[in-house]
This record gives sequence, C-alpha cells and structure tokens, in this order.
Amino acid sequence: MKKIIVILFLLTIVLSGCTSSEDNISILGYTDFLGMLEESGISFEEGYHIPVRTGWLSVGARQIKIGDDIISIYEYITNQEMENDAGFVQPDGFGISRPDVGTQVSWASYPYWFKGGRIIVNYVGENEQIINFLTEIFGENFAGHRR
Repeated sequence: MKKIIVILFLLTIVLSGCTSSEDNISILGYTDFLGMLEESGISFEEGYHIPVRTGWLSVGARQIKIGDDIISIYEYITNQEMENDAGFVQPDGFGISRPDVGTQVSWASYPYWFKGGRIIVNYVGENEQIINFLTEIFGENFAGHRR
C-alpha cells in the first residue's frame, strides 16, 4: 500500500511539471524558437544581429535565414516589454509608431508580424512553409498581411 501511495505521489509531481503548448508559448524566447524550427525539420542559418540603435523596436533583432528568406526575431526580457513594443506596430505591418521613431517601412513583399512569450517575429515574404510554421506556433499574426 505504501508503494502505491509513493508511486502516485511521484507521478503527481512529474505530471505537475508538464505544461501545455499554451503555457510554452507564454515563455517562448529566441533559443526556444530556434529549437522549434529544428524540431520541425526546417533548415536555417543564424545570421546577423541588428543593434537596437538601427532597429525599429526598443530591442535589436537577430535574423535567421531559411533558404533565401529572412526572419527577424526581437527578444525581450519580459512578456510585458514585448507587448508594449508590439503595440507600436501598425495593423497593416508597414509602420512603427514609437514616439521616438515613427517610421513607415517599405517591404519587398508582404510583412507578417507574430508575437508570443518574450519575442516578436517579423517575416517578409510569401513562403507558405514559413508562414504555416509561424501560424502554427503563434496563431494568427497580430499585424501585417492577412491570408
């Protein structure tokens, strides 16, 4: 009887450590995102880091390359900081209306803006594999082109 109680207790502890995918998205950061890309089988290369002083948001961006496409990832310390910056992206995805920046951006293709956890992800392009992956991870994009 004691063995059963101990096993049930240990099982409860193990299961309480499990999280749903909704919980995982709430803590999502840059390295988590790269891990999800790897798990999906999408090949990518880490690229440039754009310092904050040349970027549009309050943090710099890291770029990854998937084929000829580039994804920019903006990582924040907290979800609240990320949400604050996300509020500056205009719904059409072509403008950033931060008080100290306020700029229109001309993209070569359709901009897609996604957010979750501590990151904002910007993809400009038409690669369905990338768009589907981002939609699967984040749900509908919060700004930019709508399919």
